[in-house]
Amino acid sequence: MKCSRPLCARVWRLAIAAGLLLASGATLAESEPYNEQYRPQFHFTANTGWLNDPNGLVYHDGEYHLFFQHTPAVKRQMRDTRWGHAVSTDLVRWKQLDDAILPDNGHPAFSGSAVVDHRNTSGFQAGAKPPIVAVYTSWGQGQFLSYSNDRGRTWTPYEGNPVLALPNDEDRSFPNTARDPKVFWHEPGQRWIMLLYQKVDGKGGFGIHSSPNLKQWTFESHVPGFYVCPDLFHLPVGGDANEQRWVILDWQKYAIGEFDGSGFALDTRKRKLDYGCNYSANQTWGNMPAEDGRRIQIAWMRHAKYPGMPFSQQMTFPRELTLRASEDAMHLYQWPIREIETLVHSTVRHKDFTLDPGENPLAGETAELLDIELRFTANEASDVSLTLRGRQIIYNPETGIIRCMNDQIQIHKPGKTDQEVALRILLDCTSLELFINEGHWTMTQAFVPADGPIEHVLGAGGGAAEVELLEIRRLGSIWNGAPSQARD
Repeated sequence: MKCSRPLCARVWRLAIAAGLLLASGATLAESEPYNEQYRPQFHFTANTGWLNDPNGLVYHDGEYHLFFQHTPAVKRQMRDTRWGHAVSTDLVRWKQLDDAILPDNGHPAFSGSAVVDHRNTSGFQAGAKPPIVAVYTSWGQGQFLSYSNDRGRTWTPYEGNPVLALPNDEDRSFPNTARDPKVFWHEPGQRWIMLLYQKVDGKGGFGIHSSPNLKQWTFESHVPGFYVCPDLFHLPVGGDANEQRWVILDWQKYAIGEFDGSGFALDTRKRKLDYGCNYSANQTWGNMPAEDGRRIQIAWMRHAKYPGMPFSQQMTFPRELTLRASEDAMHLYQWPIREIETLVHSTVRHKDFTLDPGENPLAGETAELLDIELRFTANEASDVSLTLRGRQIIYNPETGIIRCMNDQIQIHKPGKTDQEVALRILLDCTSLELFINEGHWTMTQAFVPADGPIEHVLGAGGGAAEVELLEIRRLGSIWNGAPSQARD
């Protein structure tokens, strides 16, 4: 099966891409890979080869850095895993650079994090600007450092590696071996903090370690019940800078609590970050520019398939994280970053209308890349469904359940048929990201598109629904700037 892209659209996109790239000195050949049948057009993918966990998310000298687990082969070769590297000035359009951190004598460079050492606590600085320091797992050896003094273009391994070695490092056991260090500067304690997946007394969880200089580490405490890809940060509640809470995350769930610089105490139960089957290994940029202040997250969209492509796997679109308190709990919300607006090239908006059975307000819409907002009340309808390229999102007001492809989430108690539902959907050529009720719940899904013309359907079953808003934003590509709607 192949993504259905009419020839005229592909020629038109190549023509625009050629003009843009040739104007900057590039060649047409450089633009061609990004027009492959299954290449995501506004989600990050590696030029070639395998991609998984995002690593080392850091902002430095006007650039956002996205490192990622990478192998040159499309089918992951574990022993060859290294840090791929891309940079961006807007978190949307990425330029891939040379691989940053390579395997060390048969030891893959597994996941980790990166920091900008503004105080030069490590002593790695050479020149006027602070170094970027990567902290990562050298599989089978422990936790390593590598540093860069040229904006991440070249990297030097620390000669004193490993900076943290534990007894089971040589086991190379996914359940037992420590890995995935997440490091950040803790201002009140004036020291570095590392969260590290490790077992203590037979219990898996996050070890908390501290260091004055990134080189010597002291064990502080252990937070059991979490598994790999740790992250820890504080957020204002409801945007109130005077009320801050700490959020701890692993590869699939989060909790809210208190961090005193040495230990973390949970105040809430653990909750899922995403209810889709293709979401994993989330990480955040921890040092956004001061004038920005957002906490931005990106994750690996795992298990996606791209038949016959020279690349495999993709990232989610970056999301802003916020904390909001409700009557009974506090929740982490996720929402596409505002920079997606730079990809919008046309918008259609429908407001306050009745959706009767058999009607389809999306009839004739053939855009491949979409950002859709939909707010409705089911009213008399037994279900409201949105089908995009054959992938269905369906809401049942009687049960309060939303299903998206093979996954589901209950968003309210059964029988509340008068509830307003707000959906936002990002549709790329091989993925769908669903945000429910302003990002209270999310579902991340990947798919292989079917052959045939592109069709989208919004429908109501069994009776009429009331739609407050249907906004359709057609998006362009991050690779060549060409919009996706070129089918007339």
